[in-house]
Amino acid sequence: MRYQIKNKAVLLLLLVSTVLGPRAHLTAQENALRFSITDVTVTEKDTFTVAIKADSLLTGKGVFAYRFELTYSTYYFEFIGVDGVSTLLNGWGLPEINGAVPGRVKLAGAGASPLVGSGDLIYLKFRAVVRFGDWLRFDQNNSYLNEGDEELLFSDTHIQINQLSLPNISPDSRTLFVGEETQLSVSGGTPPYTFSVVDTSVAVITEQTKVRAKAPGFTKIMVEDANGETDLTSGNYEVRSVQLSFEPISAWPGDTFYLPVKITVDPGTNLVSGAFELTHNANVTGLKEWVQQGISILLAMLNPEHESHPHVRDTAAW
Repeated sequence: MRYQIKNKAVLLLLLVSTVLGPRAHLTAQENALRFSITDVTVTEKDTFTVAIKADSLLTGKGVFAYRFELTYSTYYFEFIGVDGVSTLLNGWGLPEINGAVPGRVKLAGAGASPLVGSGDLIYLKFRAVVRFGDWLRFDQNNSYLNEGDEELLFSDTHIQINQLSLPNISPDSRTLFVGEETQLSVSGGTPPYTFSVVDTSVAVITEQTKVRAKAPGFTKIMVEDANGETDLTSGNYEVRSVQLSFEPISAWPGDTFYLPVKITVDPGTNLVSGAFELTHNANVTGLKEWVQQGISILLAMLNPEHESHPHVRDTAAW
């Protein structure tokens, strides 16, 4: 279908509109007042401050009031409050703030004299919750100056949240004989480190980085770094008052040999009976006979001066 435009003035108007339309839009953008949120890189659990900033010169623009609305992810950020205003807002005071809706902050302010200059306007304090990060954004539909007649452009910002280095205590668990010590170490976190024992009746910290077994029982070890971050062993430190150990022995293939088992008992331990079990691989034949058992084992345990050791293979009881 073919149309004819008889009115040349209409044709000229359409051509001008088509050509100048995008240019007019660009001119409006060039004349728009620009606002942004300052960028920052933080670490998990950090408290940090960002500024709402006027990137354009406000002098002579007749700005007597503002309203800004920001949105954020509550998974990554916790809003704490306004951390002050810059000299650009001298005489205007702190903004009215509404942060009742999680993930949204509303700010408003007004003054008797127009704003002059450019730069930071309002400082906002947040807390970084978890690593990775997210965007702080202007709600452009609810952010404006005066009555909303001015053309504004907004720049959002992405806040990078780095992973926090947490202390990790080692060893995570240990079995100790009364009086025995073991060295503690830490990876991650920020030195210096402070170690402590949950139940000091079972074990104590010595030389700042060692744990010494004190009495039979179970406990855990905790470490705190310079930033107040802590780590608690998931396993237990067990202290025992009876210790069994093997004495060194060598044998040729085919030999029948005795395995000396040394039993040490902490003084004051009331021991009247007990049992233990030995395991071995398939290259060793199991118990053929008891060489000593019963009361002889008990005597060897209770009297360190006893000349004989209980020689056993496999399982024994007393």
